[in-house]
Amino acid sequence: MSAAALSPTRFEVSTSDDHAVLAWERHNAAALMELSCEVPGDGRFVARESNLVGESLRLAHVRGSAHRVQRSASMIDDRPVDAVAVYVARRGAARIHADGVDGVLQPGQLLVCDPDRPLRRVFEHGLDEFAVVIPRDDWAQVSDSTRVTPTVVDVADDVRARSLVRLTTAAFASTATTTEDLARIVATASVLAGAATLGVERRVTAHAFIDDNLGDPGLTAASVAAATGVSERQLSRLFAADGTTVPRHVLARRLDRAYAVLTAPGASATAAEVALRCGFSSIPWFSTSFRRRFDITPAEARRSGRRPA
Repeated sequence: MSAAALSPTRFEVSTSDDHAVLAWERHNAAALMELSCEVPGDGRFVARESNLVGESLRLAHVRGSAHRVQRSASMIDDRPVDAVAVYVARRGAARIHADGVDGVLQPGQLLVCDPDRPLRRVFEHGLDEFAVVIPRDDWAQVSDSTRVTPTVVDVADDVRARSLVRLTTAAFASTATTTEDLARIVATASVLAGAATLGVERRVTAHAFIDDNLGDPGLTAASVAAATGVSERQLSRLFAADGTTVPRHVLARRLDRAYAVLTAPGASATAAEVALRCGFSSIPWFSTSFRRRFDITPAEARRSGRRPA
């Protein structure tokens, strides 16, 4: 796996004049997508945005006070995005109008929609959300449909949605995000929108179930196959197509998670505690596998906060 080349930026406004709104619109047009922004007449606009821009994928962590944004029909006609958007609500309910669908996106839910269809979102009490913009060409590689129907998913009820949130969160928390992780975000969004091919859906479901159960030392290929809805033989073929096996994939994901935990700011857990948390029943095996993968011991990683190349 190769590290993803992501360019991070941060932007913040905190004022009550029109210049803040204009600056916010300009930033989003450059870093995410163009939109118009309106702020309540008697309110002060406070907003912060952290952006990660890759070769194609764009991610944002947005926090702000009450406001509303939209992409009107005229804006779409003049300056289309040619992409698919995913919004993950972390705090603050949002009234949404997406391609003729009206509703409320609650914290703990995510929305997949087409920003080249009329889109309006109203944050009456502010927001804290993740946003992902996926180029249409990338979407086409994992999807069997060019039509994106607005789809709302409860994160807690869907293992694939939890995987997407975990991958997005990790991208902002780590300098070790891989190109594979970014590709999984695209594929997972396609599955959640009901647009993925059967092979992509099975791969995403298997990977998501594994990530959701890494802490279980009893995780087996049989349980992954059952959760994916395929036989163990079919599951083995699925992973073989990616040049790996189920046990090797599980080990790699456990080691990656252990590294992230050990090198997180303020980490205090011992290597043994992290090993158990990540599903290793043998501490010596964890230490050996960790050093073989990262060329550093778990204890050294925790002390130095080093990230893998």
